[in-house]
Amino acid sequence: MDTYLLYAVGAGVLALAYGLFLVINILKQPDGEGKMVEIAEAIQAGAKAYLNRQYRTVGIVALIIIGVMWLANFLLLSPDSCSVLSCPPWRDSSV
Repeated sequence: MDTYLLYAVGAGVLALAYGLFLVINILKQPDGEGKMVEIAEAIQAGAKAYLNRQYRTVGIVALIIIGVMWLANFLLLSPDSCSVLSCPPWRDSSV
């Protein structure tokens, strides 16, 4: 194996080991008391609501873009041509 590849793999393994060490160390820490726990729960609830809204918005936009691309693929092709990915439904794909 190439020496640089070994260095890269070694650095990756060290980074993963350090990340695992940090996760374990942080999870060992106490959760906090009273008001700190309430604030943390409120932040988590807000973050979850925000991400749900973002995922829904991105999903809708993605579906619209997919629909436009699909329509453009079939509307721009003549009956005698096929694109790289698909043929129009009126053309036999075995040709």
